[in-house]
Amino acid sequence: MSKILVVEDTLALHVVIRLSLESAGHSVELVDSVRSAIIKIEQHEFDLILLDYNLPDGCGDELLRYLDDKQLHTIPVIMMSGSMQKHTISNVFELGVKDYLIKPIGVDDLIYHVNQWLPSNVAH
Repeated sequence: MSKILVVEDTLALHVVIRLSLESAGHSVELVDSVRSAIIKIEQHEFDLILLDYNLPDGCGDELLRYLDDKQLHTIPVIMMSGSMQKHTISNVFELGVKDYLIKPIGVDDLIYHVNQWLPSNVAH
């Protein structure tokens, strides 16, 4: 069972994401801020991080910089955002994001992309 950290501040999405990922056989931890995510990462190991870009206490790129500083850039990160701005997208890929999903995200698409980047499925 893969352990996934979901960093998302929209409570309605918490339910959908948790149910979708758990029904696909994954263990899910949910947090709603950059700071909460850092605390969870310091306490637990995760196989993948699903990260919202806009959070109450900052942007997802702050968490990406933290992961890089702590040499945790091997954890695959999938960014979720309603933004389709090229600058934002290219910036997060430069910071190590593996995939970028535009909200709203369908359940099947979410599970497909998550499964593609789990360590047991990545061939690179």
